[in-house]
Amino acid sequence: MRQLVSISGVVPDRWVDLGELADGAAAMHLIVAWSEWQKAPSDWLDRAAHVGVRVPVDTSFAALQPYLDRLDLIAIAFPGVSEGRGYSLARQLRERGRFRGELRAAGEIFRDHVLFLARCGFDSFEISARESAEGAFAALRSFTVAYQPERSDSSSIALAGRRF
Repeated sequence: MRQLVSISGVVPDRWVDLGELADGAAAMHLIVAWSEWQKAPSDWLDRAAHVGVRVPVDTSFAALQPYLDRLDLIAIAFPGVSEGRGYSLARQLRERGRFRGELRAAGEIFRDHVLFLARCGFDSFEISARESAEGAFAALRSFTVAYQPERSDSSSIALAGRRF
């Protein structure tokens, strides 16, 4: 089983991507590509108890907003280290959309990114194959203070028991 970094530790990934399923197989936690989800959202909701989508970083908040109450996970796929749009999308999903499901950063994610991603609302991370999951979690836990002030709306992000 694939390992995943979450704000609470390195854990097994219970989610299965649609492309990893054998024909006719079922999954309790299913991730569907955004392009497939858009074709027939209700069909996917009937196929698994928990459904998530994997979206590219250029997906708009407005496109996702109608589905936020039906999704248990949104995985934002970062194609490279210089891509910042996923950070903005995460903040919009958490603050404007009030999305309370799992928000996952996927793709080219390294230990240097996880704290900043967590502060934007991500709570799980598919770390790059070139990086150690344990090292990324250690980097996440190494900071206890942030320079930026806490948001005044008291909905700051809780990271492993600490408020940011």
